[in-house]
Parts: sequence; C-alpha cells; structure tokens
Amino acid sequence: MKKYYYNIDFLRCMLCISVLIVHFRKVLLLNPDFKNIMVYKILLEIRGNSLCVDCFFVLSGFFMFLTTDFGQTIINFIRKKLVRLLPLVIFATIPSLLGYCIYKQTFTFIFDDIWILFMLQCVGFTRKIITLGNTWFVSVLFWVSCFYFYLYKITDKKIFNFITACMVYFCYIFYVNSYLVNYKSPFYTADIFNYGVIRGLAGIGSGYFIYTLYQSIAKKSAADIIPTSKKILYTIIETILFIFILVNLLYRNITFGNHLLVILSFLFIIILFLMKKGFLSNLLNKKIFQFLGRYTYSIYITHVLVRDFCKYIVYKHPDITFRHPVLCVIISMITVVAVGIFGYHFIEKPATKYFKLNK
Repeated sequence: MKKYYYNIDFLRCMLCISVLIVHFRKVLLLNPDFKNIMVYKILLEIRGNSLCVDCFFVLSGFFMFLTTDFGQTIINFIRKKLVRLLPLVIFATIPSLLGYCIYKQTFTFIFDDIWILFMLQCVGFTRKIITLGNTWFVSVLFWVSCFYFYLYKITDKKIFNFITACMVYFCYIFYVNSYLVNYKSPFYTADIFNYGVIRGLAGIGSGYFIYTLYQSIAKKSAADIIPTSKKILYTIIETILFIFILVNLLYRNITFGNHLLVILSFLFIIILFLMKKGFLSNLLNKKIFQFLGRYTYSIYITHVLVRDFCKYIVYKHPDITFRHPVLCVIISMITVVAVGIFGYHFIEKPATKYFKLNK
C-alpha cells in the first residue's frame, strides 16, 4: 500500500503559501499609496526570500528517491518527468505569453519562452528570463533529477554517497558565499556555474540523504514506545524549528548572517516530522494536508499567471483596490487556488493518466 506523509504535505503547503504571499507582495509595490491601507501594509511587511524554493528542492529529492523505480531505463524516467512537469508549464505559459505580447505590443517574448519547452531555461544555455519567471525551478528540477537518477543507476552506493555528499557540500559553499552575498538571479551564470542548477544539486542531494536516514530509522522508530517526557522534548524542538523557519521564510528576519541555517533547520524538521515522536508532528499528520498538498505544484506554476493578471488589470483600478482591499486580497487568493485546482484536475492528472495508458 502507498504510504502518505501528511505532515510533510503540510510543510509543502506552508512553502507554497509563503511563495504566494511573497510574489503577490510585488503587486502591492506598484502603488506607494497601498502602504496606507492596513491589509496591504501587513502584506508589504512580509518581505520573504527565495529559500522556499531551496526547501522545495529538498522535498523533491526526498520523494524522488522514496518513490522512483530505479530499475526502469533513463529514457522512461525522462518521459515520466516530462509528462509530470511540462504540461502545466505550457498551460500557464501560453496565456501569460499572449497577454504580455498584447500588453507590450511586441512578439519578442515568444523567442524567450521557447527555452522552457525544451527544459533549457535555467541550465546555463540562456540567461533570458521568460514570461513566467518562477518556472526556472522546473528546468532545474528536471535535469538535476535526471542526473541523480542516472548516477544512482551506474555507480556503487558508496561511490554515489561520496559524490553526492561532495556536491551538496561544495554547492552550498558556492551558494552561501556567492549567490546569497550578491543576490544573483537563478538565471545568472558565472562562467559555467549556473546559480539555479547549483541550488538544485544541493537541495535534491540533501533530500537523498534525508531519504537514506529515514530508511535506516523507520523500522526502529515504528517499534519504539516514547515516554511522555521525550515526547515533550521532541515537541519543543519541533516547535522552535517550525517557528524559526516560518519567520525567516516570511519576514527574512536574518540577523545571524547565514541563510544556510534556515535550510539546515528545514532538513532537521523533515526528519522530526518523519519520525513523528513529538505532539506537533502528529498533530499536523492529518489527511486534509494530503488533499491540499496534491495541488501545490499546480498552484506554484499557475499563481504567477493570476498574479500578473491582478498586477496589470485589477490592481490598476484604485476605485476597487482602495475601497475593497480585503475583498481584493481574498478574491486574488481564491482565484490562485481555483486555477491551481483546475490545472491539477484538467491538465496534470489527465496527462499522467494518458502516459500510463500509452507507455
């Protein structure tokens, strides 16, 4: 039977909500008068940062090694990945591209967006930022997943562990000392080192080690009877880590000078949530989060399309946005979720079903 990790789905939902709030903040920056309205002022105070995407890479790595059949061929793995990732990107890119071309009265955007159809957007071949800037994550996820899949197939486990550990270590060193110091775009390529790929190699590699650790402790943890005192201790650690991660993802409250602490904290909380020895990890282990978690990829891909619609059409009408700020925010969020749910049920799921029937 397929096993579900509901509390991990909760973390996925938390990351998705953080991305939504941070990206919609950019809409409110268009009008300086928005800061005088309480609802908009609260949202503007949520600065956020890009670490949500790094946490997504970690979760992607964990679930990739947890669920992938490594007996299949690399060609079959590539086909599955393309069917899983690309349809939603095309679905979101086409209306966004057409809207930009009409709004800017130029068709040059079409040539920039071609890269994403070949999953080449953020792997060093181009530094063009396409219409939906958030989809760089998909290209990196695709190529880095293929790299780790093939490396795992052709190497001994000890060699794979060594190579992966080295890549995680050196990629995070490069990330901390270069990317986070200069705040470069993930599209930026310094010589041969693309910042997006560096983040993907580090995150998915970290997810692999979370997977191996989970495999080693899963059987032991299932048989353990945890006394109440230890449960309380685990709960305190879970709560502290959760609050620390949430505050830093939303408010960028970095006073310690190293963003890597947030990523390390996220790795620890994944382990704790998988072990489920604290009250918090068990409290959040509810089926409702599995229901919400299935939509996170679709919402992540399509939310920029909705945001840009609000940016160029809705929030440019002060008679609406100033008179009904709460309603505008609520409708924007509901629309994001609705489009994400539509994308899952009518694009993502049918594409996967079609692949299974025709493979």
